[in-house]
Amino acid sequence: MARFQDMPLELVTMIVEQLCYHGEPSHEHQCHCRSIPCNCDPHESSIGSDNATLASLCLTSKLLNDIATKHLYHNPDCETRWPLLARTLIARQDLAQQVQQFETFQADDCREDENGSPVSLMMALCPNLVGIRADINLGDDFVFSHPRTRPNLKKVELVWWDTHSGISFHDLDRLFCAAPNIQAMTMWTVNDEQGGFCEGVTLEKLTHLELKNAMISHDALVALYIMAPNLQTLKYEIGIFVGDEQFGPQELLDATLSHARNLKRLVFKQYHWAKNALIQDDIEFKSQLDSLKTGMKNRGIEFTLNE
Repeated sequence: MARFQDMPLELVTMIVEQLCYHGEPSHEHQCHCRSIPCNCDPHESSIGSDNATLASLCLTSKLLNDIATKHLYHNPDCETRWPLLARTLIARQDLAQQVQQFETFQADDCREDENGSPVSLMMALCPNLVGIRADINLGDDFVFSHPRTRPNLKKVELVWWDTHSGISFHDLDRLFCAAPNIQAMTMWTVNDEQGGFCEGVTLEKLTHLELKNAMISHDALVALYIMAPNLQTLKYEIGIFVGDEQFGPQELLDATLSHARNLKRLVFKQYHWAKNALIQDDIEFKSQLDSLKTGMKNRGIEFTLNE
């Protein structure tokens, strides 16, 4: 009986490629997608099972090893044996160049320890990254990211789980400078009062931004609109316990009409337990919401309010 590896090389390659859908549209059962935006649950992924299959193929024969290895490293498993992966990518720059996405969600073994931050090392070692989805520790996460060294990075999802603070845009200066072509970005737990950004850098291609559990000031919102002049979709979910300043509906309206000239869709949401985070006076709050709705309608912006 003919062996699998006796098939024409083109067919073998096509079959192996089916196990790596990093470049395919969004799937219901996992997220390795490159779609902009992506609605997949960041905490549900079948990366482990697919990598296990590819890893098994690498052990089958030299031919399959040559074909499958590069696909195995398109989306490497950062959640187990992180030190081993880091050593491999340092020693094998050819494999590091194959990496297009990495994930470190809820991986205690991946957090910064004596082996260093996985985010900072992956950003430094992998020049062809297209997407990252990661818990971050801030501070040193992008310390090795130099200006315009990651031009292919287009999709970013970052999570900060500390409820006593949050991600500020200033903490991401190095990321924005290194990856000016980001198209879609999602951040969990955001706190920014100043809106400090990398001087002289604009994210011209950023069209989709989602901020979850966020509290940012009016000044930070204005700076955000200026940094992303072509933003088309903004989803904003008001949090609590992550900051001291939060723009209100009227400030949102003013900033949007003045600085978001290309915005087409705005989603404004607040947690039920953050109901009183903005304005204590219900009458004033409702009045500002009415003005916000009217202003968005007059501007032709699709507006969704989730209370």
